[in-house]
Amino acid sequence: MQELALMVGSINWRGPSSGNRGIQAVNLQTGEVKVWYTAKGSVKFGDFDAYGYLYAGGSLTDLEIIAPDSTSKLFGVYAASEILAVRASYGYFM
Repeated sequence: MQELALMVGSINWRGPSSGNRGIQAVNLQTGEVKVWYTAKGSVKFGDFDAYGYLYAGGSLTDLEIIAPDSTSKLFGVYAASEILAVRASYGYFM
């Protein structure tokens, strides 16, 4: 089984004011970095639930729900808001 670590933005993270559309995957065995998913908006924060779904959002972008197979949908509520944190827990997100 291939082990991956995901990161938002680049390895040289520039702090909370920077958002990025690219969510990168790092192969933990080889160190290879590649784009896993390109978000619909600029994302700063994200968290995985127990089922492997990534909930990600940022400034003036809706909460994006990204499935393990890289398909996604927008939640439809936060498009005009600034998301400052995302926490997924027990099938729910906060």
